[in-house]
Amino acid sequence: MNFKFARNEEAVSPVIGVILMVAITVILAAVIASFVFGIGSRAPQSAPQAQLMVADASDELSDTVNGQDVFYIKHAGGESIMCNETKIIIRNQDDSINTELRFNITSEAYDYQIGGAQQDIVSRAIDDQKFDVGDIIYFNETGTRVVDTNTVFKLEIIDMQSNQLIFSGDVQVW
Repeated sequence: MNFKFARNEEAVSPVIGVILMVAITVILAAVIASFVFGIGSRAPQSAPQAQLMVADASDELSDTVNGQDVFYIKHAGGESIMCNETKIIIRNQDDSINTELRFNITSEAYDYQIGGAQQDIVSRAIDDQKFDVGDIIYFNETGTRVVDTNTVFKLEIIDMQSNQLIFSGDVQVW
């Protein structure tokens, strides 16, 4: 007895064809939707990449106009940082926020207080509103000294556009 089984493969090709057509249609719909609704343009931005350093102001001769320099931040390399798109958070040693600085375009300086309520520490102006390589922001106190020797400040510079950290570091004031 010789049996021959006939194989019916008629349905394989149409099923695979339908699956491929549905997959291609879904992929094309996703691509067209991303262009139409601008999904690709909403990709998260990244913070500027910069090498910053912070140090006690006595480490460098500074041209103090009023008061005494406390510390400075120096841009040592990388991309320019737009001052009006950043904020500087200064924390005390116990991690409590001492102050949050935002750039004031009118005076071209960061406005803030450190220490006593009556005393201001003012950074010198950045004339083009960009913190470029080689620029230094000095923080100094006017009037009576209110920042004690050996005070440690913790600094964070945050890009407000991307809400990402640009710099984090500590400085001990001598």
